[in-house]
Amino acid sequence: MGREEGIYFDIKDYGSLVRRFSAITIDMAFLLLLFILAGALWSLLFIPPDLDLAYYYGIKVFIYFEPEFFSLCLILAYIYLAILKPRPIRTIGYRLTGLKIIDLKGEQPSLLKMTWRFVLLAFGPFHLLFDIFWLGGDDNRQSLRDKLAGTYVIRKNAIPSGRGTIGYSQYGLFCYQLIFSEVMRKKGTG
Repeated sequence: MGREEGIYFDIKDYGSLVRRFSAITIDMAFLLLLFILAGALWSLLFIPPDLDLAYYYGIKVFIYFEPEFFSLCLILAYIYLAILKPRPIRTIGYRLTGLKIIDLKGEQPSLLKMTWRFVLLAFGPFHLLFDIFWLGGDDNRQSLRDKLAGTYVIRKNAIPSGRGTIGYSQYGLFCYQLIFSEVMRKKGTG
């Protein structure tokens, strides 16, 4: 039985730090707008009109936390970042920056991989900025989430520059011992 093979790209074909940061900023701004609209609708439908509001610098502020609304926001973010992102339609940030996400074999990532990637974004253990800055020093420009999920973020029309066997690499990071699946490049390729 042969070892699994994956693909790799030239460094210029991976999503650069600027493109990735731009895509994240656009997607987070869109999600924030979506949460604000959902919150306005939620407050009209589910928050009692006689609920006292706190005043903070003269502005009405809700001091009312609803786990159900938090769950709704989490579900909306999951649909947008895990289900929609790998599809041909992609997220707004990925469309505007010309990026797409694939797995190590060059295919659309599975829902399981995208769910794992979302869980790592939403619940850690890495801070988003640290995760993004990691890709600046990585040969495949993968964030830590991408490494753990086995995904690449590439330019939309990127063409693979080679194939290699999928092996494992180990990193020690902040008392974590992390093992990643990676495509082993042939000697002399970069």
